[in-house]
Amino acid sequence: MRTVNAHRTVRDFLEYFDIAEDEKAAEKFRACCDYWGITDADLHTAIQRAERYHRIALLSMRRILGIYLQEWMAPFDAGTTRRIYYNVPGTVTFMYFLKELAEQELPAPVYVGSPDFISMVVLYGLFGRKERIETGSCRHCAVNLMRAALVEDPCYPAADVQVSFGLTCDEAPKLDQMTEPARKDMLKVPVLNPVRSERAVGYIKKRMQEVLAGTQERFGLSSLRQSERDKLYRACKSQRFLLAVKVHQIIDHVRKCGKFRITNNDIVFLESLLITSFQCGTEHLIEVLTDLFEEIKSDTSKEAATVRHKMCVYYTPICNPEYGEIMEENGIALLDHTAFSNSALVTGSSDPCEDAALEAMGMLITGSAQEEGEKIAELIRRKKLDGFVSGMFAFDRWMGMQQHQLRAIIEERTGKTVFLYDTDFWNQESFSRDRMETAVETLSYIL
Repeated sequence: MRTVNAHRTVRDFLEYFDIAEDEKAAEKFRACCDYWGITDADLHTAIQRAERYHRIALLSMRRILGIYLQEWMAPFDAGTTRRIYYNVPGTVTFMYFLKELAEQELPAPVYVGSPDFISMVVLYGLFGRKERIETGSCRHCAVNLMRAALVEDPCYPAADVQVSFGLTCDEAPKLDQMTEPARKDMLKVPVLNPVRSERAVGYIKKRMQEVLAGTQERFGLSSLRQSERDKLYRACKSQRFLLAVKVHQIIDHVRKCGKFRITNNDIVFLESLLITSFQCGTEHLIEVLTDLFEEIKSDTSKEAATVRHKMCVYYTPICNPEYGEIMEENGIALLDHTAFSNSALVTGSSDPCEDAALEAMGMLITGSAQEEGEKIAELIRRKKLDGFVSGMFAFDRWMGMQQHQLRAIIEERTGKTVFLYDTDFWNQESFSRDRMETAVETLSYIL
């Protein structure tokens, strides 16, 4: 099967997802496809999957998918000379600020993002890869495995700075430490999850100060005047807050209108815009989301299926759109994602390092099972939801146990249904559609 080298094929694909097509964009795209072994047939498959799992009649939804594709291509931009990689979940507002700060002085674009996460989403969620990243009989978070694969391959652009967030699990920093010999010249800063105490914020603040100082030194940045830095950071924080508002405005509209104006898989792609930073920037994301909101508000077609049950979900499997589709076929909307939920900061400190620490410790997932369960129960009561969906993490040494603890707490506090479906969130080679359809039909009957 031939690799992607036909300009017409590439141009059609980029145009479909509303990606501005020029020779530079086509070059980046071909380089990315060649690296990952994406063929012309894969491009055709991606469009078929988009038409099946997403509301592609909405131009803005195609643009959202296009943003993920552009982010996937971004590390291959030959004009980018500086790169900062970090893993999810991290402190996204701080990372947007870091990019803005560097680009104030550097002549070329600076890449700041999570190529491991984006690669998983695009390769498995959009292109439909099914084979598991090979680890023998040992099961791990596939994003960590993807990051290891990127580090080990010398063809992939190396980072100058790598921030190893261990806010939820210690596997990510451990893996980054193990791969250190492969990139000895890389500045690596581990940010672990400390025991919750008054010292926790101080600890994370100190780590982020190391990231900031190390980046400035490595990139040769002269410090902006304090007033200029504060202004820049306040703008980043305000935009990041507005981005979260726009995402949840759309999801709330689906809840209120009671129709699947967008799909469950659309919703998880929208929620995931808040998990990592995108090179297009928050201003562009807000613009596209504003357009999307206007499109779905003006959609009065009777074709959209009725939402019969409204659930919050730990995180709809973004690498397996069949999951969300089966739920939707049974009238179950997966609306509020709790995995990395936190309160976006818009007021308070003008210190990005302190805010990064507050944002990290404010994540729902970084608390104890008791704290997380109580807050999910509160969300269910406040938004009048029918229950909670999880269970995709039996393979995980930490979440595998915690999801059962959450179930007990949520059911006790709300009396609502908690649906645990045992599958692998990332890897889909053993997924059985028939088995899940039976389970979800039963869930629909119970609700």
